[in-house]
Amino acid sequence: MGQNGRDGLKRLPPPENFTGVLNDKITCARTWFTALERYLAAMRMDVLTHFTFFLGGKALEWAEAYTQQMSAKGTITCDQLRTDFNTQYADLRRHTPAEARDRLHRNDLCFKQGMQLAEYTRLFRLLMWDARNMTDRDQIGWYLKGLPHDFRLHVQRNPVTGKDWDAIEPLIVYALGQEERLKQSQKGAVQGGPSLR
Repeated sequence: MGQNGRDGLKRLPPPENFTGVLNDKITCARTWFTALERYLAAMRMDVLTHFTFFLGGKALEWAEAYTQQMSAKGTITCDQLRTDFNTQYADLRRHTPAEARDRLHRNDLCFKQGMQLAEYTRLFRLLMWDARNMTDRDQIGWYLKGLPHDFRLHVQRNPVTGKDWDAIEPLIVYALGQEERLKQSQKGAVQGGPSLR
């Protein structure tokens, strides 16, 4: 490639960052992702490595949760990323509070074998963002419902008051701390405690 070609690539404007919301510059998520792939190819940049640099807000939260979840399962391909991104964002009208609540009632959010509590919590928060305006009491109920039975029994009450939790964030902090204590106790071969399996 000649000098003029290289200079042209340097001047190629990058796509606007996508935040999960359509606007006057990004009117279609599917078209935006295709444009991003073309831009990254022209700049000789790997899509899987660099696509998060062009995300913000809710879309970045989704991408971080997605890559963490998919990395635990194995290698992510560009085709799989494209398909999953379009499933998530190509029809933004489906991300409504009613649809999010339907997903909860279908038990779409549940703790899966090998999942870390931080990953479950991230997916829970993304779903709550879609559900919008859900009371703390409802959020607590849904968060606890998706946990493994023994672990749920261990964290379902506030250890200070002995009563049900009245806010979601202190429950999450406590549950994450209990998961860490559980991991430490399992390293010491302590038996009979709650399980995240």
